[in-house]
Amino acid sequence: MTGGDLEAFADAAWWGSKLPEALAIRKEAYAAYDTEGNDAAAGATAARLAVEHFQRGEPAVGGGFLMRAQRHVAALPPGREQGFMATLEATVALMSGDLEGSLARIPDGIRIGREVGDPELVALAVHTQGLAMIDAGRVVEGLALLDEAMAATVAGEVGPYFTGIIYCSLLSACLAIGDLRRAGEWSDAAADWCAAVPRSRRRSGSAGPRSRRD
Repeated sequence: MTGGDLEAFADAAWWGSKLPEALAIRKEAYAAYDTEGNDAAAGATAARLAVEHFQRGEPAVGGGFLMRAQRHVAALPPGREQGFMATLEATVALMSGDLEGSLARIPDGIRIGREVGDPELVALAVHTQGLAMIDAGRVVEGLALLDEAMAATVAGEVGPYFTGIIYCSLLSACLAIGDLRRAGEWSDAAADWCAAVPRSRRRSGSAGPRSRRD
């Protein structure tokens, strides 16, 4: 099977909550993309694997896939992939406790997203910046950025996968600081968004930024 075939199977397993199976198949998809010489898809898949391994508390494995993602993106012409890489590096820095590094890197993700006209990238980068600001003690500024990113999701500017990431992360941040009112407002808005999404889009929702690689 091609990398695209394997990625589709990985996405199906992930949306079906079969996470170990999804992770294993996604690694096969990465290897296939690498063999095919598809740096854009290989880089995006490696980035997804890096984040998932960091979330699983496996920083060494996550760091390995981060290096792979950086290598693939370095082979590409300037564009949205560099913006996603900046956002990934800021996210990994935040997860690793490097708050200054995260705050220093994330503006590049926002800038590139705006330059190339990619609202999904902008929303994800703005959201990451908001989380970093909250961790830095700049709670009011950080929450305003989380609100901005969520507004983009309910406006339909973000695909289903990143909508879920941004929404769940927002709820976690709100619960951590006890802002139940904000969590409730966005939960209601998210429910309205979900009800309005056509069933065909729910079934075919992309699991990552590579939905536009073609």
